[in-house]
Amino acid sequence: MKLKEVLKLNTKDQQDVFWNIKVVKSLDSFRYRFKRYNYIPLGDHSYKEADYIKRLFFEDDMESLIKGVQECFKLPLNSLMNTNIVTVLKCLKTIKNDIERDIADQNKLSFFSDKKVDMAMKMSKSEVMNQFGLYNVIETLSKGEKRNWDYFLNLKYSDIKIMVAFNAMSGDLNKRFQKNYEQLNKIS
Repeated sequence: MKLKEVLKLNTKDQQDVFWNIKVVKSLDSFRYRFKRYNYIPLGDHSYKEADYIKRLFFEDDMESLIKGVQECFKLPLNSLMNTNIVTVLKCLKTIKNDIERDIADQNKLSFFSDKKVDMAMKMSKSEVMNQFGLYNVIETLSKGEKRNWDYFLNLKYSDIKIMVAFNAMSGDLNKRFQKNYEQLNKIS
């Protein structure tokens, strides 16, 4: 069955078909007609594109999922619509796995955040800034220089992840160093 045929089914039957994403294996590459389509991992996209793909995936509607597959496999809509549904599900599974790894990586960085700072941020209702999404990271990396935003938005996502991890770890190390240095000075 092709994707276009599945989209003609009623919502319940579509859900039954898409439930299979839980049991299919991921797929990094496939052939459609005479062309090979390869998965482009999130890390190889620009930061702006990777953010867009993740947002599409979390929209959780068919149109967004289709756009996400098109972005990640650089697949024309007509070709995608005529692709076997099992292949489409495997492509979606690949994207899902990549996004889940990305989220796990981000969660690991929470270890380096200062709990007092986190609590103060919550008390200050800092979640209001979540509406700006990727621009929060861009603002931090550009150190307030808005003219540098385009540079960071267009960097590879993997490079941005390294910068964010570096900033988190070095910030944590600097705080621990300061604390240890002050304790050593009190002893001397």
